[in-house]
Amino acid sequence: MNGETIVVIDDAPANLDLLLVLLGSLGYRVIGAPNGILGLQEVERHRPALLLVDVELPDIDGYTILRKLRANAEFHSMPIIAVTAFAMPGDVARGAAAGFDDYLTKPINIEALPKRLERALTARRLLGLSNR
Repeated sequence: MNGETIVVIDDAPANLDLLLVLLGSLGYRVIGAPNGILGLQEVERHRPALLLVDVELPDIDGYTILRKLRANAEFHSMPIIAVTAFAMPGDVARGAAAGFDDYLTKPINIEALPKRLERALTARRLLGLSNR
């Protein structure tokens, strides 16, 4: 990991804290947000290399955040990974069809997480997109 910025949007304090600590320990610069509105503001402010977003948020859901960011040319190619407790096969298929780059289910598998993030970021690097 080379200090790339990741924004994490999750309204559950324990999940948000876990991801902030874990990703920080892996060498990422991590910005957390407890809801979708603040999360979108952090994405616009920090221009992250990757976004982790809970699907179920109190203000706007992860699917709405995904659509808003995909509609913006500046964020169109940013990897966006859903993080959710919705783990049924239909949920995963819906996430893929919506355009999430990956779909992580809770509880988060902390052993597999680094490889999943690196895979998304490697694809970004191969496309020649900037890293932040």
